[in-house]
Amino acid sequence: MKLLEPNIEDRTFLIQFWDIVSEFWQEIPRLKKIENLKYFTDANVFKSELFNTLWIDHQETISPYILTKDDRWKEYIWWLLSFSQSPEMFTDPNNELVRQELESAKYAYITCLQIRDVLRWGNYGIELLSKAFEKILDRFEKVWWVVSKQELLSYYAYFWAKIENQIDNNDNLFLITMDRQWFKKRKWL
Repeated sequence: MKLLEPNIEDRTFLIQFWDIVSEFWQEIPRLKKIENLKYFTDANVFKSELFNTLWIDHQETISPYILTKDDRWKEYIWWLLSFSQSPEMFTDPNNELVRQELESAKYAYITCLQIRDVLRWGNYGIELLSKAFEKILDRFEKVWWVVSKQELLSYYAYFWAKIENQIDNNDNLFLITMDRQWFKKRKWL
């Protein structure tokens, strides 16, 4: 498997981006605002409107990454977005404090981790996610992201990810970290 960084003009980015919007718009309300951007044909206008709509400083960068198979078709199996600085806004002061600590400790912020829906069945999805995390940590060393569903916490804990905030919080969100040093690779048995 290969972790690739597509350009915003690439077909791979468009496939990834609309998969992300259709998958996450209910969990991440700000994504609902960008649904109409799929009709923009100018990549520069698209990027500018994306930053404006998500209230992201234009000095920041959004880097899309995709994981592909090693075959000649480079079939797209998995995606994530990396932000140079987290766009998360927390109402809970403890969550905001955790965010600041993670950013000062140079944890990379990632979001929208997802395996393509047709590849999620059984333990195969666990093996794919394990390989994906390994590729992410090869690239970033240590990462953090936000989870909105409590039932996913045990899934991430299986890979030795850590919950950094209190489970009971005003945002009803969970701040998760993963570090290369304590990541545990899992295999499909």
